[in-house]
Amino acid sequence: MSGCVIYANCQGDGLKLFLHKMGFPHEIVVFRNYQMILGEQKFSDLEEACEECSVFIYQPTGDNHREFSSGSLIKKMTIGTQLISFAYLYNHGLHPITEHGGKFPGSEFIPDKVWRQPLETILAQYDAGTFNFHLWERYLFCLHEQATREAGCLLKVTKWLVEHRKTRLFLNVNHPTSEVFIELARQVTNMMGYPITELRNYVPENAANLPCSLPFSTYVTSEVGVDRKSDPESELFYRKLLEACWISYQ
Repeated sequence: MSGCVIYANCQGDGLKLFLHKMGFPHEIVVFRNYQMILGEQKFSDLEEACEECSVFIYQPTGDNHREFSSGSLIKKMTIGTQLISFAYLYNHGLHPITEHGGKFPGSEFIPDKVWRQPLETILAQYDAGTFNFHLWERYLFCLHEQATREAGCLLKVTKWLVEHRKTRLFLNVNHPTSEVFIELARQVTNMMGYPITELRNYVPENAANLPCSLPFSTYVTSEVGVDRKSDPESELFYRKLLEACWISYQ
């Protein structure tokens, strides 16, 4: 057997990139679990890869997904295949407000009475830098959820995320920055007993070129303590999202 299968969402692409950069000695193929479930990738290719791989790195996928579940795939593997699991990474407390499918994750932490205020009042507070997005509360909630998800996984990053809180770690709610992928790759490499090729050159925040990166806001600096300059477009970007969120509550 030779080769490594990563079965995860788009976070698997970032992990693959930095495993290669660190000298991971296996060929790596990535299958995105959500694309497999939607029929956008060939299941037969995944089955064949799982039967032949020597390393299977995966985000747990529930039995309700039947043949696409991680448990079902593991049963197809040869005894001795190394299994390494890591949890889905997600945090909505590191951006003032986000939108997905017409919903605004994290906005439920803001009291209803706030949304009953006139839009002009809310926008004036935002412009003054005094609107309370409850980012710290949201950040801690998501960390707790992260710890719960990774309780049964081999890779653990919650403590590391807390220790590196001053660094920007998420491009959007579920697209981590390069620093997170470097830590995951380091843990995998250590776990398998391989020497690590340290990355000596500057690594951009989004080396994996994941889409939908959101601008960084000074609100995250003041409420969570991330030490980074705001992006010039952030003020207007989140002002528009705040207005859209207010409309959704009317």
